[in-house]
Amino acid sequence: MSLITDNPDKTLDVKGLTCPMPALEAKLTLKAMEAGQILRLECDYKPAAEVTLPQFFKKGNVEFEIEQKGENLWVFYVKR
Repeated sequence: MSLITDNPDKTLDVKGLTCPMPALEAKLTLKAMEAGQILRLECDYKPAAEVTLPQFFKKGNVEFEIEQKGENLWVFYVKR
């Protein structure tokens, strides 16, 4: 089942932030969410979108999907 939804439980905008801030903000936000909820995270920093965030989510054993919207925007859907 796809995690991509128009109605996430929480949206986090980390556009304009560089590493390690996107992962730290994601960690704090996910910690405050309940199990099973979906976080939509918007990131425009390529190193975070292609390396840091995927590694962070994989290390934490959380389900996630990525959508690339245009050249400089990545949207992550993360299940807590």
